[in-house]
Amino acid sequence: MSDFHWVTFLRVCFPDIIAAADRRFPAMPGADIWRFCPTQRLGPEGIPSYASDVWCGMAVFDDEEAARAAFDDPQAHLPFLAEAENVWVALAVPFAHRGAVKWRDAVETDSALRVCRTPPEGTLAVVTSAGFDADSAVPMARRLDFARGVEAVLKGYAEAPGNIFRDVGNGAGVDGRDGLTLSLWDSDAAMVQAAYKPGVHRGQMDGHFGDAMFDRSSFSRFRVQGMRGDWGRAAAAA
Repeated sequence: MSDFHWVTFLRVCFPDIIAAADRRFPAMPGADIWRFCPTQRLGPEGIPSYASDVWCGMAVFDDEEAARAAFDDPQAHLPFLAEAENVWVALAVPFAHRGAVKWRDAVETDSALRVCRTPPEGTLAVVTSAGFDADSAVPMARRLDFARGVEAVLKGYAEAPGNIFRDVGNGAGVDGRDGLTLSLWDSDAAMVQAAYKPGVHRGQMDGHFGDAMFDRSSFSRFRVQGMRGDWGRAAAAA
């Protein structure tokens, strides 16, 4: 076991929309954490559909060898990828992780990922998450505000200097665990400018601090060690 986790990210474009309620994909073999979630698509009333033709994945491994094997040949580990029109995959090392997240059976705070204290060089990848407790007091209106806010942030990132890729996988409709937002940046400074300086994301954060839109959240930072394939097209409209 490595002192820190190794991570394989995936973005998969299928030829048709797949609903999480209709299809349960097998987990990545050997992964300590496995998230595979449909890209968020909001219906007319702003309610997530939990169905998409684009799905985002994150496989967290205890050692480099297993992560590299999944990166080198993801279809050998996940045969259903043969159904896809496009598969993008990346290998990364986490170097920062804070917050509360439910990616396993229970909520973990500041401990879901083991991070590398002296990370290698590489493109910056950022994963964020948000979730709701079973007895959450956050009203539905605020939850929908959050879902719409995620859409706005992704659009804002698409126009931000230095952003390479961005998408969100909604996990609640898959297995009740938290999903993830994945973004890649050509520099740390570009990410900080887009996420924390005045703008769409900072406005959403301020709105949450004023009136909560979710019960827990986390953010993690990674150094990408390799990428394969094209990011692919945007998800079909809801």
